[in-house]
Amino acid sequence: MRTFKSLLHRALNALGIEVRFLSNLRAQQMRDRDERWRQHFGPIHGYGIHTILDIGANEGQFAAMMRAEFPEARVYSFEPLPEIFAKLKAKFANDERVVPVNLALGETAGFAVMQQSAFSPSSSLLPMAELHKQEWP
Repeated sequence: MRTFKSLLHRALNALGIEVRFLSNLRAQQMRDRDERWRQHFGPIHGYGIHTILDIGANEGQFAAMMRAEFPEARVYSFEPLPEIFAKLKAKFANDERVVPVNLALGETAGFAVMQQSAFSPSSSLLPMAELHKQEWP
């Protein structure tokens, strides 16, 4: 028995309309991005990388890729935003090779104000340009 969603999808397709869920499109974009990154790592596999610094770790997207590419390496993931850091820490709670650190890194010691975006990967110590605010409020 077909679901309403399936019937609606077929009816719209018959009219030449393709409906996609935004979450599915974003997930596919992330998979495509990850695959492009992996293609870049081939040349450095022979260098015996044992330590990786993930600066601006967000929720650990890069750390997860690095753990897959370099399983013997230790990843130090620096994320200053407390609520995002909590997600990072939870994600790697059972992985002793990922070390979450709740700090921002910079060239001098001190305190700074983070510019926090609703799209957390866009948060930064740098001021947000108007276009940035429009695209990622």
